[in-house]
Amino acid sequence: MNTEALIPGRLARATATLFGGNLAMLVLQTLQFVLLARLLGVHEFGHVAAVNALIAIAIPLAGLGYGNVLLMRVSTDRTRLRCDLGNSQLAIAVIGSLLVVAVTLVARGVYGSSAQIALILIMAASELVLVRSVVVLGQLFQALDQVEITSLLNTGTALCRVTAVVIMMMADEHGTLRWAATSSALMFLLVLVAHVATARAVGVPRLDLQRLWSDRSNALHFSLGTSAKALYTDLDKVMLARSAAAGELGAYTAAYRLVAMTFLPMRSLLDASASHFYRRGAESLAQSYALARKLLKVALPYSVGGAAVILVGADLAPRVLGASFEAATPMLRALAVLPLIQSIHYAFSDSLTAAGLQSLRTRLQWIVAAVYAVLAAIVVPAYGWQGAVGVCLACESLLAVFVVVAVRYRVRVARDRT
Repeated sequence: MNTEALIPGRLARATATLFGGNLAMLVLQTLQFVLLARLLGVHEFGHVAAVNALIAIAIPLAGLGYGNVLLMRVSTDRTRLRCDLGNSQLAIAVIGSLLVVAVTLVARGVYGSSAQIALILIMAASELVLVRSVVVLGQLFQALDQVEITSLLNTGTALCRVTAVVIMMMADEHGTLRWAATSSALMFLLVLVAHVATARAVGVPRLDLQRLWSDRSNALHFSLGTSAKALYTDLDKVMLARSAAAGELGAYTAAYRLVAMTFLPMRSLLDASASHFYRRGAESLAQSYALARKLLKVALPYSVGGAAVILVGADLAPRVLGASFEAATPMLRALAVLPLIQSIHYAFSDSLTAAGLQSLRTRLQWIVAAVYAVLAAIVVPAYGWQGAVGVCLACESLLAVFVVVAVRYRVRVARDRT
């Protein structure tokens, strides 16, 4: 059963478009990931992974959720998209810059004197300001159902990262700092080109500070929800960075990223469905819930197939990444079921958000994040990567249970009332 048979028309075409773009991005991410791992080696790659883990936790706060508000608003009302775009970019510029400083200070405190301040500053500025700015532009065109532009922007971001590694390899440079600076410079050029093109397409962004203030509650709920997600995605890597060797962290990060890449096709389906979710959710939770169930008829079989491929192909990881990544093989097998769990909780969570229940979604995510933090602090230092995998799968499963129960309960209550 294919997506177009389940969801006809524009959504099927949008899904195909985003899938093609995400497939290109997957190829580029895989290439960048493999080349960077081979360029740096498992120990240097582990240092980069440790910095990335901290930055990833801060990413949801860069912009404070105003990009998600833009996506929600423009999906149903396009009259003030220039103000929503201007407000979201202002939030990224101000809050993202503050977070760059905060992440650098936190990294110094967490990792001690081994932290490379210049490396952290460059990587944080690239991810928390430059990349986030491009992501918001992608959300704008996603809301406008012009997902081919969203796909192009995502691919451009991945291409910048790959190009940076290729330049390093051609120059026979192996330093992490020069790689970060090269990647950041390319991202800056992409940001300039993307903003000029967007201004020509929809007009120059405008500021509406009154609207910015009135949207703060919705934006904060989105930001906090994504922050919780970042915690239960990357906190295990932060704990490993403190308690394990850099080589073990590098192998675990490599395995986690490979598994995450198998989820990209499903991510494209959910992204293409975002504006449809909001339109259905404006009618009722039952409508967005029905769409989530349709999407799962595609997502679940794919995830099962993806898990099987990971289990069979795990032995190839050291051949692709390099002999120093041999430890990634058992890690891949342990994480193989993760995309299946994520398909369930992402689809049902999106139905909550679309129906105006982002605050409920955020509360559930933070309950799981709190459980994750406690378990990670206890289990990861004692059991290393095996503990990280156990905590990850347990908490992702807990979130899936919470969200499914919440959606079904709300739908049943609404039906009883009518």
